[in-house]
Amino acid sequence: MDDERAHDLFMEYAAAVAYVAVQTPAGDARIGTAFHIGDNIWITARHVIEGNAIVKIGTTEGSIANYSQKLAEVRGNGGGLEAGSPHGTYRIVGEPMLHPENGVDVAALRLDGPYGEFQGALYGFPNSEPVPFVQLGGWLDDWLGNELVLASVLVMGYPPIPFGRGPLLLAARAEINAILDKRQERHPYFILSALARPGLSGSLAITSWGDALGVTTESLVMDHAPAEVGFFTVLSVEPIYDCLEHHGVMPEVQRIPGLLE
Repeated sequence: MDDERAHDLFMEYAAAVAYVAVQTPAGDARIGTAFHIGDNIWITARHVIEGNAIVKIGTTEGSIANYSQKLAEVRGNGGGLEAGSPHGTYRIVGEPMLHPENGVDVAALRLDGPYGEFQGALYGFPNSEPVPFVQLGGWLDDWLGNELVLASVLVMGYPPIPFGRGPLLLAARAEINAILDKRQERHPYFILSALARPGLSGSLAITSWGDALGVTTESLVMDHAPAEVGFFTVLSVEPIYDCLEHHGVMPEVQRIPGLLE
C-alpha cells in the first residue's frame, strides 16, 4: 500500500474508529478500540468490554468521505475541503452484544452520537457527511486460502501513548504475513507485520480496497512476554457476521447477497 492510498484510507475512515475506555473490576483503567459497520453498530473485541465497566467511548478524528476525489476537485478549483464527518463522544444503547460462543473474542455495540462540537469545520465549511462505516470483507472461513498473504492493510486504533493528553488515533501500515489456525479454535486468524500494543484490541485492519479484514484480538506471546514482542493477530470476519446475525443487528449494508439475506 503506497503512501497516497494509506493516507486516503485514513482520511475516509478515521471517524469510523473509536476508543473504548473501561474500568476493570479491580479499578484499573484500560482502553480498547471499536469500529463502525453501519446502522450505529460498532465492532470490538469481546475481552475489551466483558466484565468491565464502560467509562467513555469516543472518536478524536473527523473523516472526509471520498477524500481522493474531493482532493482532486479542490486542486482543480482552488477551493477548500469540506469538513466531512464529525467526531465526539458516544453513548451506548442497550447492553453489549457478545458472540454466542464464550471463546470467540467478538462483541458488538449499538451507539448513539457523536456528541460534542466538531473542532472547527475544516476550512470554514459546516459538517456535511454522516459517520462513515467500514464494509466487512466477504472472505468467509471456508473461502480463505493464501490469496491474502502479503496483502497490505492499514491498522487504526487507540493504544495508550505515554505522556499524551488523551486518546490518540494511531495508524500504521502492515502486511498479512500468514493465516493461522489456532489449536482448539475453529476460526482462522491473520498474522500481521504491525507491532502489537495494548489498546489495539478491537482495532480496525482495513485492506487497500477498503474492506475490514476482521477484528484485532490479541498479541500471541509465550511465557508472559510483553504484548509488543508477540504476533499481531486479527480474527477472521466470519465470527463478526455470526455475532450480528445472532443478535439480529446485521446492518443492511453488510449483507452478502445469497448468504445473509
